[in-house]
Amino acid sequence: MSKAKEKADVWMPLYIGDYLADTTRLTTEQHGAYLLLMMDYWRNGPPPNEDATLAQITRLSVAAWKKNKATVLRFFTETDGLLHQKRINQELQACQTRKDTAVAKATLAAEKRWGKKPPASASGDATSMLQALPGEVPEQSPSSSPSPTTTSLSGDVTLSGTAGEGNHATSHLLNQQTGEPNPRPVQIRILLRQHGMTVTSDSAEVLDMARAGVTDLEITETVDVFRAKKPGDTPNARYILSMITTAREKAARAAAAASAAGSAASSPAASAAEWWLGSAAAIEAEGAKHGVKWKKSQNEPFRDFKVRVCKAAGEGPWRDHLMNQLAREKSSQHAEIHQYIYGHPPLEVEA
Repeated sequence: MSKAKEKADVWMPLYIGDYLADTTRLTTEQHGAYLLLMMDYWRNGPPPNEDATLAQITRLSVAAWKKNKATVLRFFTETDGLLHQKRINQELQACQTRKDTAVAKATLAAEKRWGKKPPASASGDATSMLQALPGEVPEQSPSSSPSPTTTSLSGDVTLSGTAGEGNHATSHLLNQQTGEPNPRPVQIRILLRQHGMTVTSDSAEVLDMARAGVTDLEITETVDVFRAKKPGDTPNARYILSMITTAREKAARAAAAASAAGSAASSPAASAAEWWLGSAAAIEAEGAKHGVKWKKSQNEPFRDFKVRVCKAAGEGPWRDHLMNQLAREKSSQHAEIHQYIYGHPPLEVEA
């Protein structure tokens, strides 16, 4: 399936005048079958010209489908065993073009603001999942709730920081018609479907991911780890969420242990490690580790420099501290900086 087809599934245009003009002689049953075929086409691409499959799509018995088949299929053209329709193909391409245009505008705005296009995935982002997901993956539960039983699987996974590049495009972040950011549950639903998981925007696991602030990179890398460990298996969304939750808990325990050890030692290095809370010199020192320099000669505001350092440093408490500070200040740049650092706008939580 092409990327255009797998991503253009949020909204399908239906030109009522054109539709009614072309379908005046269809029965009610044939209208239903034709509309269901178009919707499946929009979501999954051209369907195969197989009676069993087409009957399933149209919700008809095989006998009822064969009775209406000739009338309904006159709207399609068969090529290499697949049913194509020129109008739907044109609309899919138009949707993808609008998406690409919106993404290009957003990228250009970010480049103008920050002076340099951020890398597709920072190495700092990739290491957190590697550290939190060791060489074991629990057996997947066949139900929506994963089993707590774990089974050791052989082989290690090495994450390079570019995991899932093919499935980590950001076009799903924006509404294909308006160019505005999709609600986070919609973004998550589209990304999960790109990875082969059948969910809806109001699925419990999708809403739980949104509430937990699960990032696209967490989803993509976790799916990559799962597939490397269990080739041929398809994960479900609830199971992927359980893996992410486990990874976060392990990372939190490791961070707490490190913090406790640092406090016990009462060494100056322990406080120096919290560079994001320190002086400008401390933040400059951290930036130097990641090749990020303060553009003083260009009168770059210190806040902008700190944002770039937090981005380059990857996942960590420095990002949480920065975003919380912006939220407390009710900064007009909060959403823009969140988009720059995480690749998606902040999740709006209803009061």
